[in-house]
Amino acid sequence: MAPRDTLLRRGRVVAAAGIVLGTGATLTLASWSDATFTTGTFGVGSFGIEASTDNGATWYQDEDILAFTVAAAGVRPGDTRYAPLSVRTESGSLGALATLGGATSEGATAIFDALRYRVVETNTCDASAFTAGASYLVGASSVRATLGTGSAPEAIALDAATASPGTARHYCFELHLPDTTPNWTNPALPGTTALARWPLTASSIS
Repeated sequence: MAPRDTLLRRGRVVAAAGIVLGTGATLTLASWSDATFTTGTFGVGSFGIEASTDNGATWYQDEDILAFTVAAAGVRPGDTRYAPLSVRTESGSLGALATLGGATSEGATAIFDALRYRVVETNTCDASAFTAGASYLVGASSVRATLGTGSAPEAIALDAATASPGTARHYCFELHLPDTTPNWTNPALPGTTALARWPLTASSIS
């Protein structure tokens, strides 16, 4: 572990969607987990971020622990699923500006290309959060983005921490499989699996 007089610049993956397409036109979303992080050392001070996928009940700092789980069964074109994410600075950390990168695909590209998503800042992670007046990190009230679309640069501002962690910001991921003829008839969708990973990179602010 780096000494306290070292400033760490960390990037953490906030979500990885394990997308499992079952028999027929049934889609199951499960096993959201993070993938990687990067570090750099410079200046003075302390800096780090952590994330929660259960509305702040549990917080993770290590890339091999953070996980999303979406309980979804019988998902088919036209269906939508939601998953929460909370982000904050670690205890004693400087403030941070973070960027959600676009997802990269592992596995079947047909599912990755077919899905659309939005991310909104909210304390309630369900359909009611995605209104015209909501604060969108990705997408808009009438627009769902491809999974490879990320947020604007440094769109997430995280407060500096004291002896306790900083104030958390809460987000909701909405994944949607559009109810379109190509999705119903695409033979590449049923029975295949894909994994999508979204990186969250952060830099310190004084």
